[in-house]
Amino acid sequence: MHDTEHDPQKSTKASDAGSLRRGVMLLKILATAGARGLALTELAARADLPHPTVHRVLRQLSDERLVARNDELKRYRLGPLAFELGMAGATMYDLRDLCEEVMDRLSAETGDTVYLVVRSGFDAVCMHRHEGSFPIRTLVLDVGSRRPLGVGAGGLALLAALDDEERSEVIERIG
Repeated sequence: MHDTEHDPQKSTKASDAGSLRRGVMLLKILATAGARGLALTELAARADLPHPTVHRVLRQLSDERLVARNDELKRYRLGPLAFELGMAGATMYDLRDLCEEVMDRLSAETGDTVYLVVRSGFDAVCMHRHEGSFPIRTLVLDVGSRRPLGVGAGGLALLAALDDEERSEVIERIG
């Protein structure tokens, strides 16, 4: 009889999947941090993971150029490979060209800043921003910033557009 709970190959696969999930979570957190980045302590707190785990995953992500560390400030931010991958994916998923004309027209009519916000899992991601002519500007979202669905006008609109069952699932997950 073979006990799958003690199968080293199965255990390694589960560990790899967990590491990948943690790495993606850290990349998402860093995507919200901007150019200044985050310290290890801040990352660990936001990810709700132990410092050694976060440090190990960050080292792996750094080796792959997905994360860069500012040694002087001891802060982490997205690395150059994250940009390169984003550029490669932009040709397949970029909605900006489709929305540019409508955003221009809406911004001209209202004088206000118009944002293109899309859903990404349980987050709302700002993909594009067109500034209006109104002299007082409050730029609430930076392009590339992520917020939980339901936070901010764009995230709230996306959450409201979901069917009742999916909306309840999202609220339960992010609440």
